[in-house]
Amino acid sequence: KINSPKGRDMKKLIMLLFAVILVFGMVGTASAIPYTDTYDAGHYYMDPWGANSSVAWTFDITGTDSWDPDAQEITSASVTLNFSDDGGWFDWFEFAELDVGTNIFTWEVDAGDVNFTITSLMSLNESGMVNASLSATWGDFYFDSATLFAEGTETGSANAAAAPVPEPSTMLLMGTGLLGLVAYGRKRYHKQA
Repeated sequence: KINSPKGRDMKKLIMLLFAVILVFGMVGTASAIPYTDTYDAGHYYMDPWGANSSVAWTFDITGTDSWDPDAQEITSASVTLNFSDDGGWFDWFEFAELDVGTNIFTWEVDAGDVNFTITSLMSLNESGMVNASLSATWGDFYFDSATLFAEGTETGSANAAAAPVPEPSTMLLMGTGLLGLVAYGRKRYHKQA
């Protein structure tokens, strides 16, 4: 029964749970903004013993993707490289090194795609650009393309001061206060009835 002590406790628990869900629902989550930039290497032949031992480029998300460092922040990024086989003698033993910002990756090269997660995002967050270079360290192969995939969030407007965002503890305090007012109002209403 609802009017029994057990029923009233259950109603209070349900109201408290609803208030907590409401408070944390009001805090909300920011949606991710995708950015990409592709470097087309044009089927570039790489040979560690020749003139084509390395290639360098810059990923830039400021142009086509409308990157604004004052209003947006990169939260994650990865690079996908695409390779083709040259059909030479050293196809079973080819190694490369990728430098992206302060990240360095070394691996055995196979035809197709290879993915790397970038852990240092400082350069992207400062300017929307990051330098990259690829070096053939053993064996020869074709480098076709490199694509940077980044996700960012809005942090404010470049032309106006960012609106203050309430902390979750402040929202919880406000929600608890509202819940107390509702409980007090219900108690007064039931006394009058």
